[in-house]
Amino acid sequence: MALCRRPVNEDFGWGDAVVDGIIPDQGTMDTDSLTHNHFDGTTQAPPDDRIKEVHGKRPHEHTTPGATSNRMKGTNDDDQWPHGQPPQVSPWTALVETLSRQERFAKWEQEMLASEPDDAYCGPRLTFPLTPDQVDSLGLHFANDPAVPLHDIYQCRILVEARALMASLPRVQRIHSQSKQHRKLIVVGDVHGQFSDLITIFTENGFPNTTGAQYLFNGDFVDRGPMGVEVIILLLAYKLLYPDSVHLNRGNHEAVSVNMRYGFGQEVLTKSASPHMLDLFGQVWDQLPLCAIVDEKAFVVHGGLFRMHGVAIADLEAAPRTECSLLCSPATDPAMVLLVDALWNDPQDALGISQGDRGEGTRMFGPDVTEDFLKRNGLELVIRSHQMPAGNRGYDIRHEGRLVTVFSASNYCGLQGNWGGLVVFHEPGQYTFKEFMAPRLEEVMERLQPRVLAKGLPRTPSRVFDIMEDDEEQAVEAQSHAVLCETLKELITKKHSELHVYYSCCPEASPGVITVMDWGLGLESVLQLDLNFEAHLEHLTKLTPEGHVDWQHFLTTYRSPADTEGLADGRPNDALKAAGVKEDATVAQDN
Repeated sequence: MALCRRPVNEDFGWGDAVVDGIIPDQGTMDTDSLTHNHFDGTTQAPPDDRIKEVHGKRPHEHTTPGATSNRMKGTNDDDQWPHGQPPQVSPWTALVETLSRQERFAKWEQEMLASEPDDAYCGPRLTFPLTPDQVDSLGLHFANDPAVPLHDIYQCRILVEARALMASLPRVQRIHSQSKQHRKLIVVGDVHGQFSDLITIFTENGFPNTTGAQYLFNGDFVDRGPMGVEVIILLLAYKLLYPDSVHLNRGNHEAVSVNMRYGFGQEVLTKSASPHMLDLFGQVWDQLPLCAIVDEKAFVVHGGLFRMHGVAIADLEAAPRTECSLLCSPATDPAMVLLVDALWNDPQDALGISQGDRGEGTRMFGPDVTEDFLKRNGLELVIRSHQMPAGNRGYDIRHEGRLVTVFSASNYCGLQGNWGGLVVFHEPGQYTFKEFMAPRLEEVMERLQPRVLAKGLPRTPSRVFDIMEDDEEQAVEAQSHAVLCETLKELITKKHSELHVYYSCCPEASPGVITVMDWGLGLESVLQLDLNFEAHLEHLTKLTPEGHVDWQHFLTTYRSPADTEGLADGRPNDALKAAGVKEDATVAQDN
């Protein structure tokens, strides 16, 4: 679809970001752990020597001169303007232009909310408030027919309602991993517009609903990937529909100034008839919660911890609902510094605070900073995202086990070959890691569609992507399955005593008998594996005539006077990995 062409000097609320239909270059597709350009009206060179300084000045990126959003705070870097200082604008003129933009935006928004799509529109039709069938169908439409974007009228309505909902939420969300409705909480890292990852996550763990798993998406929904609009619109639609099941934190890419360089700005302009849509996205970004606390134990934030000593959770409630200013100072704007640190900072192995490698306004923090922050606030763990972990893994553990990085965009930008990761909370203080490699979107839908036609979207964990397509792969799968079952038997033998304690506390369907669900949950909790045990039930035990499990007989089968050699540390071994279970042992937080 061709880009919309705009007159050179017409102001559409993006300032000079669109000049004669030319969108500023979106930059490279580096990972967040590599080169960044930073935006508060400035252009920063990368911290390493891959781009050399020329005659004492940093080379310009290939961008349109003056390509800054009206949401930026201004420029303090001559390199942003190749011909010298930017033209001077009087405060009065700037005020009049700002009011004019606001008036045009408000008029556009009112027209969108009062309109309906015409008969020529061939995409999904929505009514408000949204219904479950509509949101499910919306997700399927995005996956099956991405060339037909959602109509601006519907997109505007979702964004306006989401803006109001986010504005009503605190800056720090308090989430319980388990409740009457939910059995687990899944923390998702960066998705970056990769819709196949989002659908794979939902398919494997259950699409959002009033029950089952709840989700916490930890920022960076957009940029770099081709379907950022679809990712964030679907997430916001599910948030409006199930506000207690879907939770969203802000990331550093939830900023219009960043979007204008890394792809989402161009994507919105391509898919929308009005550049005002990006301003509306920006208003939603500013209202997103900053962080979350899970079970009063884990602090979940996109970027990192803080350069200022003694930061308390209560201080974060004062973080502004606005775009980041990387040039802020703790002396003049401490609340803005908290926002920058939460969205942009990274961990380091060295102690203390040092200059960040993402630009002048960012910092890196050491294990002593993590320990002090957790102790001061009565917490046990920091979960953050923002970086692709080393070794192409989907997660990383640092700072003596107190800090976890989770990154959920698998094969990032189609180039990295990395696994996507998830953190799964099963109960307070207990979590596991899950890793996945999302297939291409066409393959995802090819495998999901038969399930949708037969039973609808899966609301509970599914094994859709375990289906093999030829005899050779099926033989390998069968062999791996046999190895997996033997390994599980060894683990069950090793954990016999713990399982006995767990099952003895379960409600009994009849004397000595428990449900299959409780049997599986016991194995999942004690063995520290996020695995569909019911799929292996016939290889591990037999059911009673009523379809239950005689747990005492089950444990008697695996009782052993000696521990199984090689399993003492409880870590997943090569047999589990060979069977395709990309799981790590649960990490128990110290109580």
